Amino acid sequence: MIRFVGKIISNLLAMFVAIGLMVGGCLFVGSAAMKGAAEAQKNGGGSLMDAAKNSFSESVARDLIQQYEIVKDGSDEMAKSVRAGAVAEMYLQAKSQSDYELWKARADRHLQAALGK
Repeated sequence: MIRFVGKIISNLLAMFVAIGLMVGGCLFVGSAAMKGAAEAQKNGGGSLMDAAKNSFSESVARDLIQQYEIVKDGSDEMAKSVRAGAVAEMYLQAKSQSDYELWKARADRHLQAALGK
């Protein structure tokens, strides 16, 4: 019984740490986006909100592309397809059609390789 309770407490602590890291990461990315947005507005860009969205999208894109690069060299084709698909989805949400099409094609190539086609 004591082991069971200890395991539950350990799992709960791990979950709280993971949530804390996610929240901290969002705050860090958000503050970096606002800093970049203020810089863009100062340099004659559009509204602060547009600049913040663009800066945030660029930050997310860099993170997702770095994740793809990590799995690209040592993972199976399905993992590569999933990561490339995540990048494509981010570009779709950012309404960047050319980047979306590039990453969607890459995800499809990895998927075809995973399926042996």
